[in-house]
Amino acid sequence: MSVLDVEKISGNSVIELENASIIPLTEVQVNDALRHDLISLVKSNYERAHVINPVANLDFKSWEKLVFAEDLIQYGSYLAIDKGTQKLLAYTFLHHSTELDRVELGWCGTHDLENKKLLQSLALCQLIFAKEAGFRFVEGEFDTTDPFAIEIMRSFPFKASEAWITYQLKEAPTT
Repeated sequence: MSVLDVEKISGNSVIELENASIIPLTEVQVNDALRHDLISLVKSNYERAHVINPVANLDFKSWEKLVFAEDLIQYGSYLAIDKGTQKLLAYTFLHHSTELDRVELGWCGTHDLENKKLLQSLALCQLIFAKEAGFRFVEGEFDTTDPFAIEIMRSFPFKASEAWITYQLKEAPTT
């Protein structure tokens, strides 16, 4: 995984956007429509990023469990909400790591590539959260098939890591 030392990050914990509000993920607990939109968008983005290596066909409840995994840090995960329509524009998730001095960036995305710059603001909120919460490092696994993850990787000074190579079985062997 690529690693970022949060001491290299400076910024204000309050980030203002012109057309969007940034809210912590905890706020979807009281908004069923927003929660549904979030899970649907995460599912759609994940499926698009994994067209070459398709994901299992999971029902909505299974995706909900994946999105709200036990290691998810809801106060360090953020949503961008359109100030006018109150619709979900973007999301970024933060997770606990197996190492105590770090956290891991999770899924992130928007409805389209036009809004991918919103991810920079949401990720900056995560980095500031991590720093203020006493973590030293933020890790990220940046899949080259995911344009949203790549946007975050390019926006911050992550130390590069070795690439993982994925092999795909085109046709099952006959027996």
